[in-house]
Amino acid sequence: MDTGILTEILAESLLATRQGLLQLESNPADPEALDACCRTFQTIIDSANALGAHSLLAWCRNLDGLVDGLRRSALPVDDVTIGILRRCIDFVEQMSETVARGNPPAPAPPELAESIQSLVRGLGEGASELLVGHMGALALDESAEGASARRDTIRVESSRLDRAMSQVGELVLLRNRLTAAVTAMSPGDENLVRLARETDLAVDDLQSTVMYLRMQPSRRLFQRLPQVVRDLSVQYGKRARLVLEGGDVEIDKVMIEALAEPLLALVRNALEHGLECPRERAAVGKTEIGEVRVTAEHLGDKVRIEVSDDGRGVDPQRVLSIVLARRVICQADAQRLNQEELLNLIFEEGARPSDEAGGIDRRGVGLARIRRVIQSLRGRVQIKSNSAAGACVSIELPVSLAVLPVLYFKLRRETYALPVSLVDNLIEVEPGHLHNVSGRAMVQIAPGSTVPYIDLGQRLHGVALRPGRDSCEGILTEHGLLVVSAAVGIEDSVVKPLDIAHRESWYQGATISGEGEVVLILDVPALVHSLRAGDAA
Repeated sequence: MDTGILTEILAESLLATRQGLLQLESNPADPEALDACCRTFQTIIDSANALGAHSLLAWCRNLDGLVDGLRRSALPVDDVTIGILRRCIDFVEQMSETVARGNPPAPAPPELAESIQSLVRGLGEGASELLVGHMGALALDESAEGASARRDTIRVESSRLDRAMSQVGELVLLRNRLTAAVTAMSPGDENLVRLARETDLAVDDLQSTVMYLRMQPSRRLFQRLPQVVRDLSVQYGKRARLVLEGGDVEIDKVMIEALAEPLLALVRNALEHGLECPRERAAVGKTEIGEVRVTAEHLGDKVRIEVSDDGRGVDPQRVLSIVLARRVICQADAQRLNQEELLNLIFEEGARPSDEAGGIDRRGVGLARIRRVIQSLRGRVQIKSNSAAGACVSIELPVSLAVLPVLYFKLRRETYALPVSLVDNLIEVEPGHLHNVSGRAMVQIAPGSTVPYIDLGQRLHGVALRPGRDSCEGILTEHGLLVVSAAVGIEDSVVKPLDIAHRESWYQGATISGEGEVVLILDVPALVHSLRAGDAA
């Protein structure tokens, strides 16, 4: 088996063992957690054996003996034993990383070996013999169970799946061109029309099949969080309970990899800057144990991931004072923002607080970078807060990045596109609903609801569209009303990167339409950010 796959199995098993130890620490009498640790160590032993790493294999067998001793009650399930096991797992992880780089692993630290020997010596002669007799051994029925479970799955290099998905993407583009060509035929050939329709259905099925091959459960994204919460709780002198929900919700593996660090940062922010210490919580009538909740759920073709806490929340006026002082936005723009919009300014570049004088002053650390990651995944992020109930950061993402549904629109004679996920509605532009508020164009879309008026003709071509004279249609997004000549239709697309990564761009890439035309895909957040930065200057 490929070395990369084996080391990946090792990493997964080590993380699973860490989770099992955390469960044991909170509930020492849990037999399922003990059995799970034993099974994961058997997987580690098998992987080490396949790698030919004999020193790693020997250590894993010793650790397996310790875990088996816990299950047989030869070892006490206490903080000392679990602490030694955790240190041993750290060392096994270091050894596996060294082996993966093609280097021989270093010998174990003498103090770690001494800790294990002391643990065994303290058991008494009978228990020690029982433990030593079972070093490196597991019940045969468990090994058989693991082998049976593994027979139903195979491991494939992710690069192969990526290539398959790329090829399916090209097939989607060809399908779109075939459909457009058949539709344009006059009079149409019924047999050809039927063939194009069947091809469309077959490509859809193939696309879905390959897309779901890259899907992974969200629990892979969550598996590092319990250890982080435990360690930070000890470090900051806080008491916290981590609640994880939606571990079975599946999302694209690319997102799993990209979201790992942002999610850790959000949990750290919630625990470090959101939750109060036990004394503060008791003073305001809260329980001493704070709660950090991480959830995942499907919303149609989207996935929502939320990180919330029941701490002190975020003060929107404090956020406003920071962004005004740093000229992130101008005063005129700030006056038009509601409380929710004020809160979300914390994601803006330059909104990072620099002092630690209470409240949210350090809570914005890294949030601008997190938003960039989310936007690169074609998602959106926002924050809600209540001083009595804490804060909640919500991330919405497409289920898969393989294919991007886009809305094509005309801007005079040119065709552009923008992701369907950004579109809330299509609205007729009424000249009488246009207003100028503090020097900024606004449009009334409903009684009591006014949003920014963004003329893409002016922004992209330098010539404004004239509602009432020119053909105009409005595309409503969370950023405002985008005014275009006409919305054309929705189509699945495959995004091709542009060779302009060295400079800022208002486009996230390009695609090929059903007519075979190269179409630029608008990056609406980048465009709006650029406009806002110009107004603030």
